[in-house]
Amino acid sequence: MTTSTDEIGLILDHEGISPQFQPIVDLFTGAVVAFEGLCRGPEGSPLHMPDDLFDAARAADRLEDLDWHCRTTVLRAALDVGLRPPLTVFLNVEPRVLSAAPIDAMPVLARAIGGLRVIIELTERALLERPATLLRFVEKVRQAGWGIALDDVGAHPHSLAMLSVIEPDVVKLDLQLLLGMPGTSATSLLSGVQTYCRRSGARLVAEGVETEDDVGVARSIGAHYGQGWTFGGPTSLAAAPTANSHPVPMINPRPHRPTRRLINLLSRADTPVPANRTRIDRASRYMLEHAAEMGPSTLVLACVQGTGFVSTSIRDALEKLAQRVAYVAVLGTGLSSSPLPGVHGVEINAIDPLVSEWVIATIGLHESMGLVASDLGDDYDDGSARRYEYAVTYDPQMVTDVARALMTRIV
Repeated sequence: MTTSTDEIGLILDHEGISPQFQPIVDLFTGAVVAFEGLCRGPEGSPLHMPDDLFDAARAADRLEDLDWHCRTTVLRAALDVGLRPPLTVFLNVEPRVLSAAPIDAMPVLARAIGGLRVIIELTERALLERPATLLRFVEKVRQAGWGIALDDVGAHPHSLAMLSVIEPDVVKLDLQLLLGMPGTSATSLLSGVQTYCRRSGARLVAEGVETEDDVGVARSIGAHYGQGWTFGGPTSLAAAPTANSHPVPMINPRPHRPTRRLINLLSRADTPVPANRTRIDRASRYMLEHAAEMGPSTLVLACVQGTGFVSTSIRDALEKLAQRVAYVAVLGTGLSSSPLPGVHGVEINAIDPLVSEWVIATIGLHESMGLVASDLGDDYDDGSARRYEYAVTYDPQMVTDVARALMTRIV
C-alpha cells in the first residue's frame, strides 16, 4: 500500500508538480496586474490540493524539498510563458523554509532575478518561529530587487503583530475571513491594516472576491487589488496576457542597520535622562501594563540584561502580559527558553553589548512604545540606586528599529 510519505517522494522524484496561476486585478480598472503562482499535485491524487500536499511533505520531513521544488516550478513556468514586467509574479514561500537555495535551483533563480518582477508571499504560519532568520531572508529578497507580501493577515494575531517589523509591500486580506468575523474583531483588523498601509504606502489585496458584491466591499475597505473566482481561478497559462496597467508598487522601506548600542538610536531624537533602578522598573511596569491593553495583536520584546535584574513586579507584569498579547520575548543572560508561561526566553552572550541595556519595545496596531536604559555600570550597587541613562520614544519607526535589533538575536 502506498503511503503519503511514499507518494510525496514519487511526486518529487518524477516532477509531479503542476504550476497554475491565478490573476490579481486592479479593482478600479479591471486590468490584470499580477499572477499568484500556485502548485498542484497530480490530478486525481489524494495530494492534488496544496494543503494535502504540504501536510504530507511535513509528515515525511520533506517540506524544504517540496517548497523549493514549487518555487522553481513556478518561476520556470513564469519565464516560459513570458510573465514579464510590468506584470508581477507572487511567489509563495513557507516561513519554515528560509534556507539558502539548493544548487539545482540557482539557474532558475538567476534567470528570474534578471527577467521577472517578483513579490515573495509569506503566509502567516510560523512567522515568529525564527525571527532572526526571517528578517535576514526579507533583507536578501529586497537586495535582489523583489518585494514582500504578507498573506492571510488576520488569520492569526502573529501576522498583524509582524506587519511593522516585516514592512511588506503588499498586505493580503481574506475578504471572507473578514466578513465572517464578529463586528468588533473585523473593525479592529481592518483599522490596523489600513493604518499600516497609510503609514507605509503598502497596497492592500482583497482575496476571496467571489461575487460582484464582494468587489464593492473590497473597494470600500481600501483594497487596490482583488483576487478570487470573480476574476478567475488558478489555471495553467499558455502565454502571458498583454499588460495594460501600472505595476504593483513596492514601497522600498528603509534598510535595517542595527546599532551596537540601542540607546544611540533613541538619543538621536532626545537626550537620555538619568534614572535609578527603581525609576526604570516603574517606567517598564507602566509600559508592560499598557501593552496588555493594546490588543491581542501586540508584539512585545524586552531585554532584561540578566535574571538578577528582574524584580517580582516585572516578572508578574510579563506573565500577565503573555496571556493578553500575540507574542512576548525576553532576552538576557541566564534565561531559559520558557522563563515564564507564554514568554519566549532568549539567552544572550555575556559579552553582547545588549547586556548593558534594559529595553522594552511594544508594537501594536495603532501605537508603539520603546524604552532603552543604558546601565552606567555601578558594580558596587546592584540595588534600587543603580544608575542608568534612559530615553523613551513613541515613534513607530524608531520602536520598530529597536524591536528588530532584539529580534536579530532570536534565532
